[in-house]
Amino acid sequence: MANELLETLDKLVKLHEGLLTVTERKAVTLKERDTDSLQKLLKQEKTYITAINTVEQQRQKEACQLFQKAGQSIDTPTLDQCMDAVSDPSLKDKLQQKKDELLIVIKALSQKNELNQQLTYQSLQFVNMTMELIMPKKNTMNYSNKQGTPNQARPNRSIFDSRT
Repeated sequence: MANELLETLDKLVKLHEGLLTVTERKAVTLKERDTDSLQKLLKQEKTYITAINTVEQQRQKEACQLFQKAGQSIDTPTLDQCMDAVSDPSLKDKLQQKKDELLIVIKALSQKNELNQQLTYQSLQFVNMTMELIMPKKNTMNYSNKQGTPNQARPNRSIFDSRT
């Protein structure tokens, strides 16, 4: 059962590495403002995320089976708990190695996603600024009477009488 868990962890690492590659390409695409490529990358990203969720469910199932085989019952065992349940030291080392690989890839993904979030925000600011330049807002500082119609019905009188 631990060998199957190790294979599943290997799949998770590979899927996360693939997602990292897509995320890195997404950063370049955001800088270039290529919306067509961005849409394609978002679809690829969604595919990877779906696959990661499926394999993660499989990992949780295998981890539970590992504990059931040992006569224990844990609802959602962690990798550390799984390593403690394995008696073979070489298998423990392999599990630890896969865990470390997975953590490294996830940390890199987190950093790239943060960068992409900043790039997206900057792109939105650029779009908003461009839209404001192209379509300026109407200036609503017109003088009018309280009914909202222009003040043309009143005669033009000056405060000062210049006839004297």
